[in-house]
Amino acid sequence: MFTIDAMPGLQAPFRSLYDRSLDAAHAARPLAELLHDNFIPASLRDTPKAVLPYLIARDTFVQRLYAEHAGYWQANGEGVENFTRAEWALALDELGGHSEDSFRRTADRLEQRGDAALAFRVAELGLARYPNSVALLRSRARALTTLSQINSQMNPFRFIVYSEWSGKALAPVSPQ
Repeated sequence: MFTIDAMPGLQAPFRSLYDRSLDAAHAARPLAELLHDNFIPASLRDTPKAVLPYLIARDTFVQRLYAEHAGYWQANGEGVENFTRAEWALALDELGGHSEDSFRRTADRLEQRGDAALAFRVAELGLARYPNSVALLRSRARALTTLSQINSQMNPFRFIVYSEWSGKALAPVSPQ
């Protein structure tokens, strides 16, 4: 994707992304909101060969820039306190009425409505509370499959991570 033909077209879009992300970091805008903007600069219209490389690198670029300039604590409280997975699982279990089924039901609904990343997180937290739940393992597997499919073309880094977590890691490429 990062061919010599794509490189000249990346400077302007990444400059726009840099300026926009830096402004957001200085304004203490939450990182998750910035990432959910899925910012695509107008300059990419003139350089179609740069579009895919830009999309592949965009989120990681924003996350690193944000961490460098906004620091560890975000204005919305993220980072001020840190909780373990077990602590989050306990809190969610309290909300759900102490039931592994509430975790499974929530994860399945989130995945079905297109929120596979949240579904995966809920299933993971459910498994922290109910580690032997076959139903939660299935919900987790479905969410990972969906996440792998979503990211297979657009974000190879996430695709690799989700594939590894699902136990379907890619075989190494052998030289021919």
